[in-house]
Amino acid sequence: MRTEEGYFLLSGIPMRELTRMPSGTVVFDPQVVLHIQPGAIGGYDASIIYDTANSSAQNNNYGKSNTLYIGRSATANSNYLVSRSLLFFELSGIPTTANIDSAKLRLYCFNGNSSIATTLDVHKMLVYWDEGVGDGTTGQASWVKRTPSNNWGANGGLAGTDYSSSYYARITKSGSDVNTWFEWDIKTLVSQWVATPSSNLGLMVKFTDDGTAQTSNRHFLMASSDYTTDATKRPILRVRYTFPDVTVYYVRDAAGNVIATYKIHDVDCIFL
Repeated sequence: MRTEEGYFLLSGIPMRELTRMPSGTVVFDPQVVLHIQPGAIGGYDASIIYDTANSSAQNNNYGKSNTLYIGRSATANSNYLVSRSLLFFELSGIPTTANIDSAKLRLYCFNGNSSIATTLDVHKMLVYWDEGVGDGTTGQASWVKRTPSNNWGANGGLAGTDYSSSYYARITKSGSDVNTWFEWDIKTLVSQWVATPSSNLGLMVKFTDDGTAQTSNRHFLMASSDYTTDATKRPILRVRYTFPDVTVYYVRDAAGNVIATYKIHDVDCIFL
């Protein structure tokens, strides 16, 4: 525990006593696990949708929808629909010196339609975007605009400008994979965000081939941070991390048994 005076205490033992003990090999839970699952207030996610049969849809915002839409419909008479989803997770609580051991993005799919295996990619967002307060009503982010005063580099987002050209994680699913969690390993992406917090502008989930003509309808509906049917199914980012500069001290009882461990990292201590 760190007090206002700068002391560290463990079971009433001041830091000056701990520093007289040799470094030990017993470590008490050195790994921190964050289970980030924001709700409607702290959650930041939205879908952007293009529908050739409904020209106004490209200006609609879905920031308060309970659903994240990801899909591409069949091309018939030049009519089709494309949907992509944007998400952001706050990571400012993770120290920039932390080592990211694992990071998993989890989205719960409660509905889907795909007769063939479909790949869903995670891309890093390169520009800021607004979540918006709409649920199928005019607003931003939309297929056309990322904020009220800024368009995307191209409608739906431009690869290399609005989001990374390369994907950071990829999974393959079909229509039978419904009422289950979809999970992506985004350790590399989260490591970048933690090392350089200003680079965390969120991510995009989209079909690999949503820009090309399709012969069948394919879509997945995911629970958003505004999902009210079951709050436990809202988007999750689960991060495990450790520190590279940890010193471990131990406390022994009269019999020589280790009864407590203590670790500090990247802090200034006052020894008295």
